[in-house]
Amino acid sequence: MTITPDMQAQLTAPFWRAAAQGRLELPCCPSSGKLVWYPQQSCPDCGEDLLWRELSGRGTVAAFTVVRRPLFPEYADWLPFIPALIALEEDPSVRLVSQLVDCQAEDVACDLPVQVTFRKLKAGSGELYQAPLFLLQKS
Repeated sequence: MTITPDMQAQLTAPFWRAAAQGRLELPCCPSSGKLVWYPQQSCPDCGEDLLWRELSGRGTVAAFTVVRRPLFPEYADWLPFIPALIALEEDPSVRLVSQLVDCQAEDVACDLPVQVTFRKLKAGSGELYQAPLFLLQKS
């Protein structure tokens, strides 16, 4: 992959540190317990400082598409690529943009359950980093 997330940015560094250790963590309000994604300095409702909380990694497919042609030659090995919007079990209104892996495009549908998995990806610089991707849950 040539796209590199900014793993050192103040607001997202805790997300990437947790991912490097195989954990899915998002910021939440310590008063209400409400998850806040995309990270902010403070709770948008009460202004309190946010704390990072480990999540189950379970959710459902809220939306997806199947990419069959690469935008750039570097993506050819990834095809078909299945980017997806994942509604998290802890709060389905909070959704992560990720990728479905180890599945066939024809097996994917909205509302199917998923579980996080962590994979090493190659940054544009050639550096490896670990990212949360999702697997379809077996019924």
